[in-house]
Amino acid sequence: MRPLLVLFTLTVSTGLAHAGAVLSGPGGTSRFPTSIDVAVDIHAQVESTTMVLHFPGVSAGDHVLTVPGPRRGYVVGVDVDQGAGFQPAAMVGEAPPPSLGGSPTAQLPAVAAWLGNDPLRADLADLGDGPLTVRVRFQRLLRRHRGEVAFSAGIARSPARPASDPGPTVSLRLTLTPLRALERLDATSTSGAPAQVTRNPDGSALVEASGAGGASVDIRYAEVAAGLDVHFLTHRTPDADPLGGQAGYFMLIVDADAADPAAAPPRTLSLVIDHSGSMSGDKIVQATAAARAMLEHLRPVDSFNIVAFDHTVSAFRRAPVPATATELEAARTFIKGIAAAGSTDIDLGVMTGLAGVSAHEPTRYDAMILLSDGHATAGETSSARIHANLLRYNAAAQARVFTFAVGADADLALMEGLARSNRGPAFRLNDAQARLELVERTDELFADLESPLLTDVTPTLAGLGTGDVLPEQMGDVFSGGQAILVGRYSSPGRGTLRLTGNLGGAAFVRDFTLDAPAEQPADAFIKYLWATERVGAHLADSARTGDTTGARTKITELGLAYRIQTPYTSFSTRMSFDGSGTGSSGGGGGGGGGGGGGGGGGWGAGANGPFELLALLALLALAAVLQRRGAQRGAGSRTR
Repeated sequence: MRPLLVLFTLTVSTGLAHAGAVLSGPGGTSRFPTSIDVAVDIHAQVESTTMVLHFPGVSAGDHVLTVPGPRRGYVVGVDVDQGAGFQPAAMVGEAPPPSLGGSPTAQLPAVAAWLGNDPLRADLADLGDGPLTVRVRFQRLLRRHRGEVAFSAGIARSPARPASDPGPTVSLRLTLTPLRALERLDATSTSGAPAQVTRNPDGSALVEASGAGGASVDIRYAEVAAGLDVHFLTHRTPDADPLGGQAGYFMLIVDADAADPAAAPPRTLSLVIDHSGSMSGDKIVQATAAARAMLEHLRPVDSFNIVAFDHTVSAFRRAPVPATATELEAARTFIKGIAAAGSTDIDLGVMTGLAGVSAHEPTRYDAMILLSDGHATAGETSSARIHANLLRYNAAAQARVFTFAVGADADLALMEGLARSNRGPAFRLNDAQARLELVERTDELFADLESPLLTDVTPTLAGLGTGDVLPEQMGDVFSGGQAILVGRYSSPGRGTLRLTGNLGGAAFVRDFTLDAPAEQPADAFIKYLWATERVGAHLADSARTGDTTGARTKITELGLAYRIQTPYTSFSTRMSFDGSGTGSSGGGGGGGGGGGGGGGGGWGAGANGPFELLALLALLALAAVLQRRGAQRGAGSRTR
């Protein structure tokens, strides 16, 4: 019997595509855009969005632009115009200034939740007096669940705005180009005027909305059924590879129609909760509520266990037990007794979470879910050894591992490494989100886990010179969901794909023919999606090997080459564009509708699609951005 081990380390961002901006200036002043134009392009469940922010007047000096990032999204471009046309901000290997320029307002719970994990924090230095226009480009990979893609687009009012501020005038234009014909499209305005929807003869659709004070639209769409389907998208141009080679980029999508949940295989879920002292207050309340939510997704054929750890461990049962009414009621009583105290022994928690798990059985689906808000401070404290130990504990069971990192102090690299090595995504929430959204985020995962369809997925690509394929292990395909790979190819032409796995307990094998053209300028978002996933892989490697210096160097090189915000690279107008920073605006995703190309979110199994680092998938365009204070001032070095 293989249990599903789910590890929680929490950090999340806003569900809206975008949520406004704040410009923090000299003397702690804050300015907000008076109008915002949003252009969104959706293709292959990848969102490419451009926001144009209009500030009517700013004072001369140095400013910090803070823009919340979309959930599972990342920034791929920042351009600034003070009357001479848009100029790209340089990409520099620097840490960012704090959100809202360090204003205490950023610590308010509502504002922190609004900002999310990975807000853009761009150093807009040496601005002159007068109007300012900033163009920001985001990408994200949208979640497909039970055959439907659902998300919100537009601008929500910033909680940092004064109550007397009416908010911006917003225009939204969203273009949707599906991979297959649309079966259903719903667009519901949640603020602003009613959305206008146009279905085009070529199968695409246009959604438009506007409003004073904000405009946001909830979008839901589904494509026509196609069984188990494969899509192969590519991007290759002479200058597509910023690493200096001639590689093209590909994205492989495996998706499936929604199936009857009653036909899903039995599951074993093991929920492992960190209840150390730092989880006190609302976080432990949310964590225990998440545990109760898991119980609601169990069927009589499933088995489960709940493990609570600090420097010691307390398990509901010594091994997973059937989800009978009696055991479920006893589990609810156990959950009531979980309180925050003690230090953090992650190794002990995961070892106990996998206790009683037998060898892998294709007719069952097993997973562990881990939730933690800190670094290991008791027992085994080496991330590399904790990672190696988990692989040993899980060698026979091959349980999926899903991790939730909760709060700013969570060990993101370890949580990423544990999940990626066991076919699961890693999820993140900041402290404010953990207090508000943990139940919602875990419930999304539990909903996906109800119906595993194609598991143990192994793609074999031949004939295209493919390499750098990520994630290293493809995720599972859930009913109505998808799993995604990205990679590079060096031999354009016709190739083959053999897809193997386990479908309903039986061996699955299917062959496909793939075409990878020598020239394909469309779908530029794929290379940024690949670069972001590579960042996540390097972060995970740092936990596996303990080599944080090497990982930082590699992530910095990627961020500078692909012009993506990472923990160690950021956008700044302080640098000159002559080599001190990467000033070309050719990056940033340049997709349709004025936006870059899309993506960024959990990969394979789980609530976030292919990579949450992406997410981590996310992911990971989080940390500090730019503080270079030795500015050069050549032509083009400043945005005026």
